[in-house]
Amino acid sequence: MSDGSFKLDSKALIAGFSSGAVTNLLLHPLDSVKTRLQSQGRTDKFEVFKPKHHGYFAETIVGTKEIIKNEGWRALYQGVGSSVIGASVSWGLYFFIYNSVKSRYEKNGQTPLTRYLILSSVTAGLATCLATHPIWLVKTRMQLQNKKSLEKIVDPLSGRVVVPYKNSLDAVKRIISEEGLSALYIGLIPSLFLISHGVINFVCYDELKSFYLKRRKNKGDNNLNALEGFVIGYLTKLVAVVSTYPLQVVKTRLQDQKNKYHHVRYDGMIDAFFKMKKYEGYRTFFRGIIPHVVRTAPSGAITFMLYEQIMNVLNKIPV
Repeated sequence: MSDGSFKLDSKALIAGFSSGAVTNLLLHPLDSVKTRLQSQGRTDKFEVFKPKHHGYFAETIVGTKEIIKNEGWRALYQGVGSSVIGASVSWGLYFFIYNSVKSRYEKNGQTPLTRYLILSSVTAGLATCLATHPIWLVKTRMQLQNKKSLEKIVDPLSGRVVVPYKNSLDAVKRIISEEGLSALYIGLIPSLFLISHGVINFVCYDELKSFYLKRRKNKGDNNLNALEGFVIGYLTKLVAVVSTYPLQVVKTRLQDQKNKYHHVRYDGMIDAFFKMKKYEGYRTFFRGIIPHVVRTAPSGAITFMLYEQIMNVLNKIPV
């Protein structure tokens, strides 16, 4: 890769890292509500956080109130540190690798048609997933724990009540010591399938962006303004979110600390799918979809908007 290409990709890394960190810091409470709702179902009788109404929107409102009432508003920010780190690293790596692979196709004289965009996205998704999966597992564990819920969880070997993690670093140390190093990759299989989320998001974004730039009045300008980046980012993120959401729910169930101690356990992604369908019905695969859409679609839109604007600024800097 030439020096010019590397510099361009370095800018993509900086832009992706910065935009991902900012958006996740702002919207983390919605992610906490979503994660709590995803974990509900098989163990309702043991849960303090239990939706009292039917309907995705109603249980979102009630669930948020229950968290604040039982644990305080600070509970909405549990796991925020690992969330910001995970998001910034994920977006930075994804943009960096995606642009690197895509630029190689362009240099070889290959038009970046959809199949090349898909290959670029799959490559970026695979590398990002393997690198950041432990961070997301810790984030999920931190978001799901609270003293009242853990009072019901007892280690079957020692007979002791499971103690909450003090912070993300403590969670990493204890997961490794109590469950083994491999436990940091619990839920990896659905995460690998979730690479399709990034493929759908980035390919749709690139295609829609290209379509729009070719047809707008100012065809000489290949940069999107803030509003254009936001709208295109929102639409493409929304498609990716809805189409891959059930995998998000399954991953959360597998990563939930209760899955290790409770009598109803999932032995893997396929087992989780069948048990959830059998005992809870198809509706459970979309629990938490409202806060997830409310958070993730604007989050993706803001991230792409910031990415475009940061890239515009970096491209104007002489290198």
